[in-house]
This record gives sequence, C-alpha cells and structure tokens, in this order.
Amino acid sequence: MNPLKKIYYHVASLLPTSLFSSGGPNRILLPYHHLVNNNSIPHIAHLYNYKNEKKFIADLECLLKNFSIIHPDELFACIEANKPIPKGSFLLSFDDGLCEVYHTIAPILKSKGIPAIFFINPAFIDNKEMFYRCKISLLIEELKIQPSQNKTFSSILKCNTEIEEIKIALKKINQNNASLLDDIAHAINYSFNNYLQENKPFLTTAQVIELHQQGFTIGAHSINHPYYKLLSKEDQIAQTLNSCMAVKEITGQQICHF
Repeated sequence: MNPLKKIYYHVASLLPTSLFSSGGPNRILLPYHHLVNNNSIPHIAHLYNYKNEKKFIADLECLLKNFSIIHPDELFACIEANKPIPKGSFLLSFDDGLCEVYHTIAPILKSKGIPAIFFINPAFIDNKEMFYRCKISLLIEELKIQPSQNKTFSSILKCNTEIEEIKIALKKINQNNASLLDDIAHAINYSFNNYLQENKPFLTTAQVIELHQQGFTIGAHSINHPYYKLLSKEDQIAQTLNSCMAVKEITGQQICHF
C-alpha cells in the first residue's frame, strides 16, 4: 500500500465516529472494500490489507449503529432530482469483482439487510484474464518460494538482485509495461493461467447474474482496470462506456453506475 495511504488510514482510525455521523459535506459515507477473507490470498496479499469476516462484521455493526442505510436506487434518485441525500447515510461498494464478493460478502450483507454496489471489470469475469496487479502479488509470492530466481527477476526488471529492490521494481509496473510480468513468469516457468483456472479468483457471469437477482447493484469499474491518468481521453471514454455496456448485457439492467 502507498505510504501516504497508510498514514491517512492510521490518522482516520484515531478520529471519533461522531465526526462522520452527518456523512460529511455530501451527507453520505461511502466506505468500500475489495474482499473479505480469513486467509492469506496470494494474488492480493502483497498489494493491500483486507478484513477477515469477524472484523468485517464488526465494521457493519458499527455502521448500522451510527448511520442509516441508503439503497443505490434511492441515492441515484436523489442525485437525478437534485434533492438532498438523507443525512448520515452510508452505501458500501466493492471493487474488482473478486470471488469473495459472492462467497463471503454478499451472504453477510444479505443476513443484515445491507445493500451494496459491486463494481466489476468485465475482462476478469469468468477468470478469462488476470489483473496485472494480481500478477505482481503472485510473482512476489513466488519469489518468496524461489528466492534463487532473484537474478532472473532482476535481469528482466533491470534492478539489483536484492529481494526488497525486486519487490519495489515489481510494484512500479503499470499497464504500459505489464508484459514484463509475463516475461518473468515465462522465465521461471510460472503459469498465471493455471492459477486462474485452479483458484478462480474473480466472479463468473453466473455469479454476477445471481448477485443482481438477489437485489445487489452491479456497476462497472473499467474493462481491465488501467490507471486512467496513463490513458488518452479517448481510451478513458472507451474503457468507461464499454465496461458499462458489458455490465448491462450481463444483467439486463438499463442503468449502469461507474
């Protein structure tokens, strides 16, 4: 995680809940996660921290105690009609379409009557493609298992052979040079596709449809999760519109939140 984000989260954790009770200037609190899991997940473990089920449930109970649920449709209606959002509302969202949304998060939310928006990347649905940042985490995990491969990593990444320096170099990779990750995987005989098929880290089309039928809102989160600041304006528009179109095709819904 970015060091500035770590500082921000630490400082925010020290602030009293009452400070956020109104929902802030927009009258709404919009917390989000990516996944909830009790175990270490190789394709995420080296990217950011995440909550286990116990902590997630505690978060939900805190939100229910201090804030009011708002459904995405109600929020959208307020915005469309230019009406004030009910003060102290909260709406959860979850990015990237990871499988834990279906297996863990949705059942817990349903049991507590909490709506949410699940923002998905159509390229990853059905585990057809691996998000390049997940590849970074998997290669860091593999480096732990095969530290003797550090020279292979450093040769491709053009960095020194120190393990920590290799990790830093890996985490600097973006969509423009993500092919380096495939080069490393090929060189050390590691298969991202095998991992996808064996672990199925992302949602399937059938699961997305079922979540939609259960009353959850499905939104778009770009086609394959690039950094927008590295895209041309035309590509930003294409990523946005095409991902929304894909979500509408899967769910049959007329409106797609992004």
